[in-house]
Amino acid sequence: MALRVTTTISGGQSAPYFNRLHFDDFNGDQTSADAAVATVRQFWVLVAPSMSNTLSIQIDPEVFLVNNGTGEPEAVFVTTAAAVTGGNAGDRLPSLNQLLVQFRTGVFVGGREVRGRMFIPGLAEDNNTLGRPSAGVRTLVANAAQAELVENTPAVGILGMNGFTEATSATVWNEWAYLTTRRD
Repeated sequence: MALRVTTTISGGQSAPYFNRLHFDDFNGDQTSADAAVATVRQFWVLVAPSMSNTLSIQIDPEVFLVNNGTGEPEAVFVTTAAAVTGGNAGDRLPSLNQLLVQFRTGVFVGGREVRGRMFIPGLAEDNNTLGRPSAGVRTLVANAAQAELVENTPAVGILGMNGFTEATSATVWNEWAYLTTRRD
């Protein structure tokens, strides 16, 4: 079983944006759900100073316990709502400029590594250097993802066709990315 935590980012052009993270469910209880939400909130607290202050980052208080094989919800835990606000007053980059966090697992299925992605919208202009994400914002986000999402308990992972696979590292791409479709 895995815990599914959803974040909604609103308040800017092309908003809302959605982020869905899965965590290893080590106990299958309210305490695990609360810990997953606290982990996600702390990640956004660390990243928010780079994001436009026009954005509101709301972590959904409903955390779903999902079946690793089917991805279907089997239970829900209600946690305390956790809101964060972007903290950068600078001009916001266009919605096509999103930061890409890449999660690696080191697990290979059918000759391919199981990987995950996370897109971060709404960064401010001062995070852009010559048309690319600045080294400072890439380092900040990579460190936050590694510390809060990968090395924390519960740890983030990828829920795919082969069940839940825990992430072992997080890196940030040195180009801007754009999430073109969403699945729910």
